[in-house]
Amino acid sequence: MIQPKNHRQCQTSEPFHPAVPEMLLLNALTATIGTLVGVIFGGLLADHSQRKIWKQQNTEEWRGRQVEACLELIAAARKWRSYIMSAKARIELVENPTYGEPVPVFDETGSSLQAAAELSLAKVQLLVRDQEVQRSAADLVSALRRLGTIRAPLPPGNIPKEQSDHIQSLQQDFIRAVGSAV
Repeated sequence: MIQPKNHRQCQTSEPFHPAVPEMLLLNALTATIGTLVGVIFGGLLADHSQRKIWKQQNTEEWRGRQVEACLELIAAARKWRSYIMSAKARIELVENPTYGEPVPVFDETGSSLQAAAELSLAKVQLLVRDQEVQRSAADLVSALRRLGTIRAPLPPGNIPKEQSDHIQSLQQDFIRAVGSAV
């Protein structure tokens, strides 16, 4: 807008507003700031949403790993138990120099099954934070060690029924603890 040199020379019915360019600048600035605030707010909302999705996916992935470790322990314990109770099991009792109690020593097959169960127990203890799950997993593996100690001097099939039932009960306790915790 061209400004006249002298306000009195202009013969318009509207008064002259020297602040009109400032008003245009203010309107443009307000629109720009409003747009920037909208973009920033939208970015914050998108970031919050993505973090929430990531956290949910991470939780589901972690839960999957926990369940996998627990299932691995159940399978390893069942295989080790079946082996201990089988006619193929070769188990010797050896005096433990640290504790003075006899401990079962398995042949190659039994040792690998024991190692698998012990490794599965360690995974459960590392991945699952629930104390009941950890306790029941440790009880199960400990009972299997005792079963090996009981079975060593006996011929196959002569394991007391209450010992076998106790192992079965511990497996069920572990499954229940996992079901309520994971």
